[in-house]
Amino acid sequence: MAYAIQRKENMNYNLFIETLLQELVNALAPDICPSIEHRAESGDPLGDFVVFTPRDTSKTVAYPVVSAKNCYDLYKSTNDMSRVVSRILYSIENASAIMGISPDDFARYEKVKDNICLKLMNYEHNKAILNDIPHIRYYDLALACIYLTHKSDDSGLQSIQVRNNYLNMWHITKNDLLKQAIENTPKLMQPQIIPMEDVLRDIPSFSAKSGRRNMFILTNQYRFLGAVCMTFPNVLMDFAQKKNADLIILPSSTHEIILVPDDGNVFEDLDRFNRIISSVNNDMVEPMDQLSNHFYRFDRTSMKLQY
Repeated sequence: MAYAIQRKENMNYNLFIETLLQELVNALAPDICPSIEHRAESGDPLGDFVVFTPRDTSKTVAYPVVSAKNCYDLYKSTNDMSRVVSRILYSIENASAIMGISPDDFARYEKVKDNICLKLMNYEHNKAILNDIPHIRYYDLALACIYLTHKSDDSGLQSIQVRNNYLNMWHITKNDLLKQAIENTPKLMQPQIIPMEDVLRDIPSFSAKSGRRNMFILTNQYRFLGAVCMTFPNVLMDFAQKKNADLIILPSSTHEIILVPDDGNVFEDLDRFNRIISSVNNDMVEPMDQLSNHFYRFDRTSMKLQY
């Protein structure tokens, strides 16, 4: 596809996004509409994504979702907008290979239903996009429906966000979809609880006296979107009974959480863990992968989360 781009140097982020969207409009087929979707608070560009939708709302097509920050980083390193646009066009033109399923198969519910599952995400930060996503509220979080698939190079898993308009394409109801996702998720994401010291023991700065002997990582066998395992029936209860203690839950990211059996001696000041969680979120976790800025407690008597 041929297109011409007027060269603009030293664009700030906002001007870059404005220019990128216009260039994509010029380069894409007329029936594809590019836009920016914000998935973070207060205009943080880390949470911005370039998304594509058919102009004809009666059609449902699954397009790749592109990180706006990655696009801007590529532009800053090359000062070449045409390279950014070309990379996005390549992603769209090769969507079937990238997503691991052809558009025709994706349009057939029988072909996708066994790969529909749930992803745990922050509710408040994602409230705007959750209006367009089948989901369930889970305390102050949300369980959102996704299509789970292997990457084309078999290097791991990736997910496609399920949208409300997919329900019409698949000829199902929201309740049908959620029921299928609830059934599939424990099968597709088998929970694993790993002592943190087993993960960190090869790090030179790690010390067994650092307080991590009583910390455990809950994730799945892929360590991808594994935080959802905390919602599975009996996962938290069985671990709490095994340790004969309530559990403190530190929401590390959408990919894993940290469990700490509360024997009464571990934490003298629980509020300081909220500060730690906030600091880790700000410095190490991308906005789209953040869960909460506070800890949870699982009470084994009531079998409920408290926060």
